Amino acid sequence: MNTGKTVFAQLQEHLALHQFRRFVNRYKGTYKVQSFTCLDQYLSLFIARLTYRDSLRDITACTVCKIKAPRYFKWVSQN
Repeated sequence: MNTGKTVFAQLQEHLALHQFRRFVNRYKGTYKVQSFTCLDQYLSLFIARLTYRDSLRDITACTVCKIKAPRYFKWVSQN
């Protein structure tokens, strides 16, 4: 049994988060954001693409399934 990091955590290490945060600041992506940040949205789209979600309905189903599989969605901030 694997006791290390999940595949998602390993792939997340290779994302250019510094550059992403720079773009968010440049284009004022945090304007009027209450709880679901730009990074949370980016990571949810990232996991949706990893699980071969193609449509908005599939992505919504993927984020709704976080209730059934919470270990994959620990990165979403709970506010």
